[in-house]
Amino acid sequence: MAMLRECKLYVPSKLYVPKALRPVTVEISVRTLRAQWNELLRLAASIREGWCSATQALGRLGSEAQGDPLYQAAVTFGRLVRTQYLCRYFCDKEFRGAIRRVLNHGESVHQLQRTIHPFAIGPKRGRSRDEQRAISGSLALLSNLVMAWNTHKLQTLADLPSWRKSSISQADIAAVGPVGTSHINFRGVLHFPDDKYSEPILRPPARLRIA
Repeated sequence: MAMLRECKLYVPSKLYVPKALRPVTVEISVRTLRAQWNELLRLAASIREGWCSATQALGRLGSEAQGDPLYQAAVTFGRLVRTQYLCRYFCDKEFRGAIRRVLNHGESVHQLQRTIHPFAIGPKRGRSRDEQRAISGSLALLSNLVMAWNTHKLQTLADLPSWRKSSISQADIAAVGPVGTSHINFRGVLHFPDDKYSEPILRPPARLRIA
């Protein structure tokens, strides 16, 4: 794990900690968390119900709000949740394997995008937000098309009677990321039936009539 030396185990004060874990353990007070628990739940419910966005909540609980009790409660709660995650990560082999598969799948998606567009995308300077969204959205769309196509083919194979009799289980299929590209020619020529759609696409906009 990256920055493992900075991953401390935060535990409530006066909680018994084994001697082997004491060098990486930090005691914290949960008094503020208990006092602000209802406010923290109200904030989480507001985000979930759409009354405010996560961006707005993070802006309120940014570094400038260090003196806010709600900020202190959120930081304490986050440290406890991360401690729980680290304990499960190092003790649960299946959970650790699932996390690694998810991370590998995420990196494989980046590799897929680099395969689709091997050339570096120019700097953002001089581009509008719409242009940046168009570039990013186009690459994401092509990546999703490839993964959807691969997923469709995997499902087609999994539905075959001969596949069901094989030794490959559903768990093995779930561990396969649909990001393979060796069977796809990204340097070919794409042909679209533009004659079917050219008329509505190229039709000039209707002029507005002002009474």
